[in-house]
Amino acid sequence: MITVRLLGGLGNQLFQYAVGRSVSIEKDDKLILDSSFYDYSHWWTAKRECKLNHFNITGDFIHYSRLPASLMSVVCQGAWKMPKMINFVSENLFQKIPCPIYNAHYIHETIFESQPDKFDQAGNLYLDGNWQAEKYFDKHADVIKNDLQMVTAPSPENKKWGDFISHNNCICLHVRRGDYVTNSVAKQHVGTCSLDYYNRAIEYIADRVDNPVFIVFSDDIPWAREHIPISFPVYYMTHNNGDTDYEDLRLMSLCNYFITANSSFSWWGAWLGGYKDKIVVCPKRWYNDGTNNDIIPERWVKI
Repeated sequence: MITVRLLGGLGNQLFQYAVGRSVSIEKDDKLILDSSFYDYSHWWTAKRECKLNHFNITGDFIHYSRLPASLMSVVCQGAWKMPKMINFVSENLFQKIPCPIYNAHYIHETIFESQPDKFDQAGNLYLDGNWQAEKYFDKHADVIKNDLQMVTAPSPENKKWGDFISHNNCICLHVRRGDYVTNSVAKQHVGTCSLDYYNRAIEYIADRVDNPVFIVFSDDIPWAREHIPISFPVYYMTHNNGDTDYEDLRLMSLCNYFITANSSFSWWGAWLGGYKDKIVVCPKRWYNDGTNNDIIPERWVKI
């Protein structure tokens, strides 16, 4: 049995599902999705909802968790500040303690750089982390993309925009602000993409795309409208909100080209895009504090 712990927003959930699904395929074993994170409030983050039910996923949900996962979820919030300590604890202590409920080997993600060989152990596994790297599931990309097709029908407004995007040469441009601006820890660790990045990315795409139409997605549309000049046809997606962010993700994936933020949400919008000649532009510095990571696929254009 392969159990993966779900936590965070939709982009994080998709990474966690993808790694769990890939490991379950490799081991020909059942996939379990531990969604207990969403049953409680957490002091370090806004309350989130599990949104995987909107997708064509495989796996059974459970709604309970026990140590060590619940303890490590708190400890590891400061992972980027104390990587040596976190790595020592997760590798030398917690991985040697079976999860009481699951009788599984606990595998915690050590800091941000992908290590697919962590899953080579036999028996039941409990995966706890963000797992933000395509290397964890690229061998099963076709399966993952099929699983992440949405089963929830679009609203009439989203159906209208989906038809428009599908019939135009659209560029998805995503601006992530939110807690990257308001939360001091997130601001220091991740930070927002610069205006210079967006200006250069727009120029790069516009030079390579005929008749570009920009579709802007953001949790702060007024800021994006005011600060990012776009001298091409541009539309701002204002009709969805945090409860319907999966609708925005579907619209993103219908675009032909992508300018991502340093956000797992726009990462998935770009990754799920099916246009055969798509171009994905992303920030070369994903984390403001320079934390090493494997999140950017080699084929994407880094600016």
